Amino acid sequence: MKKYDNIISTGCSFVLGANIQDSNDNWVGEKYRFSKLLSDYYSAKEYNDSVPGSGNERILNTIFNTYQELKSQKNLFIIGLSGITRELFFTNNREEYFDIHAHDLLDEEVRFKKLGTKLFGSDYDIEWIKKWRYLNLKYFYNYNEARTILQRNILFLDGFFKSRNIDYILFNSISDDIDEIKKDINYFSFNIKDGKSYPKTDHTKTNSSKEDDTWYHYLRLRQEEINPDFNNKVYRSSKPEYGEWFCGGHPSPNANKDLADKLIKKINVL
Repeated sequence: MKKYDNIISTGCSFVLGANIQDSNDNWVGEKYRFSKLLSDYYSAKEYNDSVPGSGNERILNTIFNTYQELKSQKNLFIIGLSGITRELFFTNNREEYFDIHAHDLLDEEVRFKKLGTKLFGSDYDIEWIKKWRYLNLKYFYNYNEARTILQRNILFLDGFFKSRNIDYILFNSISDDIDEIKKDINYFSFNIKDGKSYPKTDHTKTNSSKEDDTWYHYLRLRQEEINPDFNNKVYRSSKPEYGEWFCGGHPSPNANKDLADKLIKKINVL
């Protein structure tokens, strides 16, 4: 069996273990998420650097930061890619990074207010925020270019890890945008061939492709085996029920256990 000092898992809320709660509505995701199960299995220390709403740029940045901290030890990195429309920005006046979704701010006043608070605290002009987002989306955001940049960065990461004999596995959590490079990297596939299309979970207001190879898509199929009338509204509002696949719009403990078991098989042949 493989031996690791640390298992480092990085992604968005799917990887964090968000919305896994006990009967008193206390968050207990740190006990049930797949990263904890993997760390226990390999007797390694768990590092879960996931941040809800993270885009892929933040995820990749976090990986390199954690590597610098732990590079003298034997590490395994598990990377769950997020939505490609989640963009990372740095604000000078607050000196911090934040992620926003490229499309989910349009016509949603509450989200503009949250964005204004992230940028400026309490002193901002919401009309200016709306105009800035409109101009950014119209003139500076391009989906195809975003895919190209993401795939290039992942290939750089792959080369970085392999040149240092570092084990890693990468999978898609909620969006599948790396089809052209999967064969060239340590990619974990959910092997989905169902031909169904679902709304994306990252609020792009577009549907996923018919064979999106994502954890979300895989779990959606499993949930529909139990509840054929399962829909996106139910997905978002689903309560934590440990025998099913979703809780509060995120993977349940059962889903995390299932993924951990699958990843162990992949890890052992790296």
